[in-house]
Amino acid sequence: MRKTIIAVAVLFVFVACAVPAMAAAPAKNMPAKPAAAKKPMSAVCPVLGVNIPDVSKAPGGSAVYKGKTYYFCCKNCKAKFLKEPEKYIGKTQAKPAKKTVSAICPVMGTQIPDVTKAPGGSAVYKGKTYYFCCKGCKPAFLKNPEKYIKKMQEAEKKEKAGTK
Repeated sequence: MRKTIIAVAVLFVFVACAVPAMAAAPAKNMPAKPAAAKKPMSAVCPVLGVNIPDVSKAPGGSAVYKGKTYYFCCKNCKAKFLKEPEKYIGKTQAKPAKKTVSAICPVMGTQIPDVTKAPGGSAVYKGKTYYFCCKGCKPAFLKNPEKYIKKMQEAEKKEKAGTK
């Protein structure tokens, strides 16, 4: 009986030491986690302003100027850029859109309470962001933005005149 108790105790100590050691050791036979798929880097052609969704497949190739790499939509653009790079450098710098003062649909005049959830989305025109109350308003606005901007400005003038 005494031998049995000692054998069980030794077995218990062995298992108690082996389990944590096995858990701490990396699994050699386990497959490695797959690497996260990398999104291809995009760029804008400095000559025509065309979006290049994947620079590794830029049709016009690339060129380095003053330590920066520029990508091109075609070989003609690359040739134009290499002749006069300073003329085209500013085109690749995206200008941030100005913050909108009001969140009123320019087409329908509807108030949009939360611009982050504007049902019709948004569009940037001449540096200003416009939000839309429904999906039909955005295409109408983009078709003739000046018409709707003028309409908004007139409504704002009337509102200001009425509050004074």
